[in-house]
Amino acid sequence: MKELKDFLDDFLKDKKKKVEKKEKIERILDKFLEEGLRNYLHLKGIYKKRLVFYVDNASFGYVFNLKKEEVLEKIKKEFPQIEEIKIKVGC
Repeated sequence: MKELKDFLDDFLKDKKKKVEKKEKIERILDKFLEEGLRNYLHLKGIYKKRLVFYVDNASFGYVFNLKKEEVLEKIKKEFPQIEEIKIKVGC
């Protein structure tokens, strides 16, 4: 049976990997998207093979949706397992 320490170590390592992946995706977005759009776009999380973004209003969601496939291709170069981008309006 795993010790609590081992369980916590595994949990923290997994969390660190997720944070590093999220930061890397955000760096890709920073290089690719113009600042005006980037300020209203928030990566909420990575769920299975999907990235979920929130935008502050529907207008920015529309603009991002037009670039979604191009963004996905850039991200897939680093993370080929990502298959989809989902956009939601609000927080």
